[in-house]
Amino acid sequence: MTSNEHIPLRELKRRKTLAAIELHATKLVEERGFKNVTVDDICAAAQISKRTFFNYVDSKETAVLGSPLAMPGEEVREKFKNTKHDNLVLALIDFIVIDVIAMEKKSLSSADVADLVERRKRIRLADRTIGLDTHYVQYEVFEALVALTVDYLTVHPECRKLSEDKIFQEALATVLMATSAVRQGFRLWLSPDNDCELLDMCRESLEMLRSILS
Repeated sequence: MTSNEHIPLRELKRRKTLAAIELHATKLVEERGFKNVTVDDICAAAQISKRTFFNYVDSKETAVLGSPLAMPGEEVREKFKNTKHDNLVLALIDFIVIDVIAMEKKSLSSADVADLVERRKRIRLADRTIGLDTHYVQYEVFEALVALTVDYLTVHPECRKLSEDKIFQEALATVLMATSAVRQGFRLWLSPDNDCELLDMCRESLEMLRSILS
């Protein structure tokens, strides 16, 4: 169980409420199907008001699939930029999966996190039209990743593969490789016979891309 030590009571209550919304939303949708579950149904199951629901999530889709992608805070970005990486593409894949997609929920126990992730996986598998872009790298995030990579290559010029006047082109190509591997890894991760972690599937997808290009 995630430790609640030193967490203010108000924050602890917020986390528990969000956890209840997500767990009940995914459970109901898996049982009935996305179109057959309403916000009112989720509120009733979680024992909250509709006003409370919309204070925590902006839609039924977000409650079921999680928040849309967003770049992490400045501290995380600065750490990535200032840390020298042996393999920049792999480092970007890790950054996207761990820090951008950020599936771990501090409000849940480790068992509930695993259950929520697997339930969302089954929901997506049952209906691939739900939130098609929610966990893909969207335009704003993609542009932010390119800017972060430009900053990284500026701080670590010894890591560049191309000339200085092509730093943007190198950053763009690097992010394209990383996001392509994440997209493919995500699709393979959704396969019913897959039992690997998302990060492992994305890393494996990069190796597939390299094999094709070699």
